[in-house]
Amino acid sequence: MSSKLLLTLFSKSVNLYIDSTFRFIQGGYPVLVDGFTFMNQRFIPITIGVMRNGHFKSNLLVFNTLNNELLKNGLNWSAKTIMVDFDEGISKAKE
Repeated sequence: MSSKLLLTLFSKSVNLYIDSTFRFIQGGYPVLVDGFTFMNQRFIPITIGVMRNGHFKSNLLVFNTLNNELLKNGLNWSAKTIMVDFDEGISKAKE
């Protein structure tokens, strides 16, 4: 999981970007990357998850883990905008 500094920076960001790719590693396993940007538009990854499949439950596990880490450190989500690709599993999980 991410460091406390990354979690703190993430808790202050207003945009969350989520993307999943199947071409990142051998075997065709989906890799989910969550990250955020600040005003300088530099992308900062917060979580990288290698999943068994791209289904809703796999994506939800990554989101719940991130949320639990935030709560453990006394932080909350502040993202007003969540941008995702066309992955159905991600779209369902972000709701």
